[in-house]
Amino acid sequence: MSAMTVSAHAAPWPVRAVIVTTFEVGHDTGDAPGEAQFWIERLHLTEKLDFPGGTHPILASPDHRIVLIETGMSLINAGISTMALGLDPRFDLKQAYWLVAGIGGIDPAAGAIGSAVWVQHTINDTAQEIDLREAPKGWAYARYVSDTHGPGTLEGAEHDLGPDGPYPLVFTLNPDLARFAWCHSRDKAVAASDDMKRFGVRYGGAAAQPPSVLLGDSFASDIYWHGAIQTHYAEDWVKLLTHGAGRFMISDMEDSAVAEALWRLNRMGRASFDRLMILRTASNYTVQPPGETAIQSVLAPYPGGGKPAFEAAFRAGNAVLDALLATWPAMPAKDTCR
Repeated sequence: MSAMTVSAHAAPWPVRAVIVTTFEVGHDTGDAPGEAQFWIERLHLTEKLDFPGGTHPILASPDHRIVLIETGMSLINAGISTMALGLDPRFDLKQAYWLVAGIGGIDPAAGAIGSAVWVQHTINDTAQEIDLREAPKGWAYARYVSDTHGPGTLEGAEHDLGPDGPYPLVFTLNPDLARFAWCHSRDKAVAASDDMKRFGVRYGGAAAQPPSVLLGDSFASDIYWHGAIQTHYAEDWVKLLTHGAGRFMISDMEDSAVAEALWRLNRMGRASFDRLMILRTASNYTVQPPGETAIQSVLAPYPGGGKPAFEAAFRAGNAVLDALLATWPAMPAKDTCR
């Protein structure tokens, strides 16, 4: 593949789908996979395009109907790379579907390694914090919503908590599209390997069940956190900020930044926020198993080296893109499956 550029004066390409990944391992094809490789190989994204505003060249189908970006990990990389693509004059993205297809850490109370979560709300972690060793007695953790006086309350936070607020915290995706995605991929779960089964049995409950495709919520942070206390915080944080409507299922380091970029691109008339989908697949758990410390757990290798999660993202995500692109540019009808 050779890198290429296109004159800004040429007619922009009408893109139908943007696949947003965050990293690759080694080469884009032919070696150990990261988030992008299965998409590149299996959808034959053979066109490589220069992308000065990103961290990696854009990969595209020869007809430029599907493009893929690797944003770079972290909120800052993800938001800037997404905005750079949205402002690129080579692409007409007004009717494009955007699919974030990335891995994350799943709450073992929600599901097993290899599970896929279609996100309904993505929650950011902008907060105030004091060291837990200096926190008032009885605090389970020491992060709290700005302008409030401690964990577990929104009292005092009179400002907008959504994408237009001073501290954007809550991004609610198109609920009909999220449900459509779940409906059209719920039978695409990966099978559990013996390694995955042994790993899940240590936790019991949902973690010991086969991988599944779920509807839930993601929590985005630049901090790669881990452990029982942090998971308790994430569970409470998502529930608090969605007024009880959401449930923390999976962690990540990019989702809220991508959502904010799409929100602003929508405002600029360059993309549709209603066409944003976020799919997070489980490469690891957010909590240590019984009998193990948090540091032992966070240093342990992922079952299968993360490959079950990469496979799950392609299986679920591609099934949904196939269904959506069959009727593009029309949006899917509501309640198309039960």
